[in-house]
Amino acid sequence: MSKRESALGELAKQVPIKELYIDLLHPALSEAGKGLQGVVHLALAPISGMVWCYDQISDYLNVAIPEYFAKKKIPNEKIQEPDAAIAVPTIEALRYTANEEVIREFFVNLLGASMNSDTTSLVHPAFVEIVKQLSVSDAKCLIYLKSYRKALIDFEVRIDNRYTYVGSNAIDVPKEFKSNITSHINNFIRLGIFEKVKTTRLSCPSEFKVVEEEIKTNAVLTYSEDAESVEVKNIDLSAEYYWLSLTNFGEDFVSICC
Repeated sequence: MSKRESALGELAKQVPIKELYIDLLHPALSEAGKGLQGVVHLALAPISGMVWCYDQISDYLNVAIPEYFAKKKIPNEKIQEPDAAIAVPTIEALRYTANEEVIREFFVNLLGASMNSDTTSLVHPAFVEIVKQLSVSDAKCLIYLKSYRKALIDFEVRIDNRYTYVGSNAIDVPKEFKSNITSHINNFIRLGIFEKVKTTRLSCPSEFKVVEEEIKTNAVLTYSEDAESVEVKNIDLSAEYYWLSLTNFGEDFVSICC
């Protein structure tokens, strides 16, 4: 976490949410965004009375949502009143994301998409609850994984016929995600974003080999910590091969929120 984000956490205890968003979180509104403020304000007006303490977040939304439309080059005529079933819980959840930038961006993207006539049909009310069940680390990992399917292995490793190393969801990811990757993947599958599609090693030997080598390395490292001797003579790997792939529901979710 940056010093700026740490400061936000302390300030949140002392400063009202409204001032926190106004002064620290939103960037300067672009000229294109300024041109969209009026129509966004009108589109959100019917929702404002349904959200508890709406005034605490309204100034932030009056910048963040116009900027969303400006960046995507969405014209005024495409902007409409959002479905209350999506907008109300999204705005309420936004009030608690002062120091979670990536989660805040997911909610802004979700609210913006629900106000765009071109994308509103893709926005499902369940998306709000899904974002609420993502940690910051989950969200960052999802952004990394969303672009293409990834080789995934459930495995059992036998070392020298005396040590067994068992695991699931082995996958090649950047170092920042490795320690919690099983938890991330289990959460994504539980939420219906990803699924494990059974395949064979032959579907992409080179990609699966990378994962296999990491599994063996980790097995030996664990074994050497437990065994009297670090010498390893035989390593047998039994594996089930999968593709970690977005579900149809997951494709809609990442296209809207990420």
